[in-house]
Amino acid sequence: CKSLAVLTHDIFSVEEDSNAARGISGIMNSSMFGFCNTGRLEVEFPVQLIDVEILDDEALLPYIATELFRIATFGVNTVRLCYPWPRRDGIRLSRPSGRFVMRQIPSHSYEVAN
Repeated sequence: CKSLAVLTHDIFSVEEDSNAARGISGIMNSSMFGFCNTGRLEVEFPVQLIDVEILDDEALLPYIATELFRIATFGVNTVRLCYPWPRRDGIRLSRPSGRFVMRQIPSHSYEVAN
């Protein structure tokens, strides 16, 4: 089974401090998102974009593996994985936590209804 997974680091970040540190390089974020969306339309195999907030934390590894091997939704979703819990080391995080999904489905069935 051919498939392509693109794993990125924090491209969907909305936090001011991380965006200020990256500066103009944030333009690449929209390009990668657009490439994956175009790839879904152009190639004959599924393309999955997974954005990870923290790369060096072992707590996220099972969640990344789950996204990679979730056959039913692979290539349909764009996923952002943040730290899984709202507290880290007993301290409440001001950042988002959990899994955020943007699902894209063909609109052919909806277009027929019009």
